Amino acid sequence: LKPWLLEVNRSPSFSTDTKLDWDIKFAVIKDALQLLNIRPTDKHQTLSLQKAASRKRLLHLECKGSRIPCGQEGSLCHNKRKREELKERLAQLSMVREKEDHEEANLGNYVRVYPTLDPERIKLYNKLLGKTSR
Repeated sequence: LKPWLLEVNRSPSFSTDTKLDWDIKFAVIKDALQLLNIRPTDKHQTLSLQKAASRKRLLHLECKGSRIPCGQEGSLCHNKRKREELKERLAQLSMVREKEDHEEANLGNYVRVYPTLDPERIKLYNKLLGKTSR
């Protein structure tokens, strides 16, 4: 294992007294913001998606023309709801994939240590994380 030193500072100073101080802090902040991929449109898009999902839950789709009562397995609205759930899950997975691709392409001077694809590291991290949740 290569040990890593991570500093967590509850109240970091963003003032810069020297050029080196400026270079380091600027690079850290720039890399962090680029990695986060925050755009002004994200907030509006998220709010509209939340409103649409709430409206959808409140209005419940009706099962017109179905011999099976609404909500029971095999009914039109049950099948439609299942399709919608699958579409939502696929959209979520697609967003996660896009996020991971963006992060990988924009790490800057950061190094991803977790999550990892290395099975030995996964065991180690799970062991360490298991101890912290006790």
